[in-house]
Amino acid sequence: MRIVILLAAGLIAAGGAGLYLYRGMEPAPVEAAVEPPKRAEVYVAAVDLARGAILKPEHLGQMPLDDAAVTPEMAPAGPEGDAALLGAVALQPLPKGVPIARSSVVQPGDRGFLAAVLPQGKRAISIPISEVAGVSGLVLPGDRVDIILTYSLAGETIDAGRDVRASETVLGNIRVLALDQRLGQAAPEENALAEAPPIARTATLQVTPHEAERITLATSLGDLSMVLNSVHDGGDEAEGAAAAAADLPRRMTLDSEVTTLLNREAPQESGAPLADRTLRIQIVRGATAGAIEIGPEVVASAEPITGDPAGESPAE
Repeated sequence: MRIVILLAAGLIAAGGAGLYLYRGMEPAPVEAAVEPPKRAEVYVAAVDLARGAILKPEHLGQMPLDDAAVTPEMAPAGPEGDAALLGAVALQPLPKGVPIARSSVVQPGDRGFLAAVLPQGKRAISIPISEVAGVSGLVLPGDRVDIILTYSLAGETIDAGRDVRASETVLGNIRVLALDQRLGQAAPEENALAEAPPIARTATLQVTPHEAERITLATSLGDLSMVLNSVHDGGDEAEGAAAAAADLPRRMTLDSEVTTLLNREAPQESGAPLADRTLRIQIVRGATAGAIEIGPEVVASAEPITGDPAGESPAE
């Protein structure tokens, strides 16, 4: 009986050890993998942008953010962000590397856009232009132009014998802000589809308060034309020099310089010069009268009379 009990105890111990070993060989349960938070790309300023800067593609950088950190004020990288930022004007300084808020920029066509484009101390003024005066539509917003005034003055106004037409450059190196209500250049795909760009009827210029007064007065005096400046003329750097020279005496172009017809010398009141004329001399002797003619060759070879008409030499 004792043997049976020992055998049973041994079997139980062996079974328990085997069960323990079997369970120890089972693989440990695998914990579920934790997914990282989703991230999105938002636009940031790639460089420090000043107030009034127009945002261009090179001004935009990208920053990854968790979806939970993205706010509606931020512009997502992609078409939606491009539409919200490209071509817009910064209403405040935009530091480099900081997400650009939608409320910190204003888009073309929105209220306050033109005022945001103007630098401090500048004004915007519009002038009427034609297809020719606007350089056939080739002047675009952002270009620099000279303003030429062409006018006519009545002869009695300037104490002249006839009316005079003249032209002169009244302002130089002026920045074009807009043509009609177009504040920027059309996108390339729009240009490809358009048959021809519309010809603007007005041009809005960036000027100083004093320049605005001069343009307003010039508009009432005659016709204004724009002359496109070269990009090599200095742009913003040359603006200060142009403003400093604006009050200096300027040269004007008169109509007599354009056409030789108006530049001819007036004929002499007495007719042709003496050496070019035939002289007719009448001689009267008592009751008899006659006349002789002296040709131009005789008149030209005649020497001036230096003595007394009566034949006496002047007293020495």
